[in-house]
Amino acid sequence: MAAVFKHPNSPYYICQFRNELGKRITRSTKRRKLSEARKVAETWEEVARLAGQSELTRTASEKFINGLLQSLGRETIKRISIKEALDGFLKSRRDLGMKDGTIKAYTPIFTSLKEFLGTGRCDGSVESLDKNELKQWQRSLVASGLVATTVNKYIKVIGAALKDADVHPNPAHSLQLLDASTANKQPFTDDEIRRLLKATDSKEWRGMIMLGAWTGIRLSDAASLTWGQIDLDEGRLAYIPAKRSRKLHRNLEVALHSEAVKFLRNADQGIGKAPVFPTLNGRRSGSGGANAGGLSNEFGRLIDRAGIENQLLRKGKGRGRDVWEKGFHSLRHTMISRMTHAEVSKDVRKAIAGHSTDSAHERYTHLSFDKQKTTISRLPSLAS
Repeated sequence: MAAVFKHPNSPYYICQFRNELGKRITRSTKRRKLSEARKVAETWEEVARLAGQSELTRTASEKFINGLLQSLGRETIKRISIKEALDGFLKSRRDLGMKDGTIKAYTPIFTSLKEFLGTGRCDGSVESLDKNELKQWQRSLVASGLVATTVNKYIKVIGAALKDADVHPNPAHSLQLLDASTANKQPFTDDEIRRLLKATDSKEWRGMIMLGAWTGIRLSDAASLTWGQIDLDEGRLAYIPAKRSRKLHRNLEVALHSEAVKFLRNADQGIGKAPVFPTLNGRRSGSGGANAGGLSNEFGRLIDRAGIENQLLRKGKGRGRDVWEKGFHSLRHTMISRMTHAEVSKDVRKAIAGHSTDSAHERYTHLSFDKQKTTISRLPSLAS
């Protein structure tokens, strides 16, 4: 226990306590009153004890320091609230040049967490936000109908905000992410793509399907394309995927197949910022609930007209969207799987798809049974 005594040659009380290594040290409390000196000594000893047991967190440190300051009639250290941390993250990213579209996508994530926690809880210290609270929020997101990949994105964004607020340990980083493979998205067959092309009278939708199948471009990126991003002479498409705009910061260049180039040459061409697909440009891609007029729903109706079997994987609840086995994103699965069947190397496939990791790429690789059978048949017999 800390000892406090008066030194004859000092106006202040002196204390002795054991530091984090167990060594007894002597230090001036810089206090003239015995009661204040004891409080200082007890705080130092407790902080040293926790540090020695590797239990001295930022929250614990602030608790002891603020308790000490309060007992001495001093102003305590201001703690950042959960609301301040989340709002501050968005403001700092906006100041650093994050695109408005990304800010707009992140805002409902923070709104969702704040609504789940409630106003009173959001006024609490961001350091007090724990793993259990985030886990309960994660479960509520799943219950609302959000798919695993979306829920995982929510958790990762919150994790980034807590990291920015210097929260240690970060509860979002210790939270187990959901298994995104359960979505079980499937590629279209070549015949199904032909049926899709025949099922629509819209040249623009045929162009969207063509680009999706040959480049793997996502729905919102395809609908937003301008003629300035396409070089038909070089057979090149250059664009920044909205999903990776923060990481990429440069154009993803994709070589266009001659079939896609031929189709685009026969389209009503524009220049510069003129949209490639004018009637689809600017429309929302979502398919959930009130957004029944979204591009995803329109493409879903096209799948029905083409007579393509499509299984409902998950029924959306509330504002959540229905998840189907096949949608426009399946064209991306199709493109990558076709390259796999053609024995295109993984590095080339990843470059064309814009994938930065093997794990992300593997979710889009569907090796057909016929391809497996052909490959196995090439292996020499073991018995002979």
